[in-house]
Amino acid sequence: HTLEVSHTSFHHSPCFISYPNKQGPSPFPGKCLSFDISPAGDLLVCSGNNGKVSIISTADLKPVRNLKGHKGDVHACQFFPSGEVVLTAGADWRVRIFSAIDGSCPAAFVHGAAVRDIAIIDRGRNILSASRDSKVRLWDCGSGKPIHTFKLEGQPSALALMSYPEICLNEDLQTKHGRIVAVGTGSNIQIFDLRAKQSITVYPVSEISCLASFDDSQFVSGHENGHVQVWDCRNIKFPVHKVTRWEGAVNTVCRAPLNISRSGIAIGMSDGSCFSVDLNSRRMHDFTGTELDPITSIRANSSTIATACNDGILRFYKPPKINK
Repeated sequence: HTLEVSHTSFHHSPCFISYPNKQGPSPFPGKCLSFDISPAGDLLVCSGNNGKVSIISTADLKPVRNLKGHKGDVHACQFFPSGEVVLTAGADWRVRIFSAIDGSCPAAFVHGAAVRDIAIIDRGRNILSASRDSKVRLWDCGSGKPIHTFKLEGQPSALALMSYPEICLNEDLQTKHGRIVAVGTGSNIQIFDLRAKQSITVYPVSEISCLASFDDSQFVSGHENGHVQVWDCRNIKFPVHKVTRWEGAVNTVCRAPLNISRSGIAIGMSDGSCFSVDLNSRRMHDFTGTELDPITSIRANSSTIATACNDGILRFYKPPKINK
């Protein structure tokens, strides 16, 4: 399902084009706003409009169970590291924890406005949520109470969580590592130290559409002007890498599978284009089949890239290992 193309006129040669090795419809009517692949790779959780959240099997793309409780759009969903629990965030001001085994909802956390993004810290004793009430909250899942509330410069569009071991231990946060969170608020990136419970810096950038963690200290930002930038939270004055391919908005980003790039990012655009780029060689790898429908979400594990699109189709790509 992958074609290698080389030509002397190519600035970075060769390039690769992959077609989906598997695809199927969203488990509910309409588009999938967000999805996540379970750690074992056997399940997918998808969220959409009208409170829809479903778990499907990656083997046959058939629904396993529905997770009920949200009302309105469900903007984000994510598996806990165990693969047995799901975290979701919705326009109904709620963050919910669901059992992936029986669909029950043992806990819900309330903001003052729609919740746009979430993150799970380590094994899941603590979580983060970013809401349009201009707050990021650090929660204790056991008690259901907020540990701390961080005030933002504006309404958030996304957040990215990084480990940073040099930061000292705080008893409230149940993790062995330091934690830094980057939050996109319109035309700013705001960096918080979770242990010190304070804002580190606010840096102006072009309008942010999405964020994703890259490694322990770096994160990726996608922008409405088509730019993708990699930042180091230790020095955010200048991006470490910058990628610009098209002028359309960047809808979603994630780290690329290691089998196609050890230093790559996967990018989904508003014009339906989807590709990965190796940050060292700048080699591109295109993922086709989406026509002109915007990519709404992109995720990857060690060997697979999956996308959700406005056409309501989930697509899976399993590109071969590239050693060049």
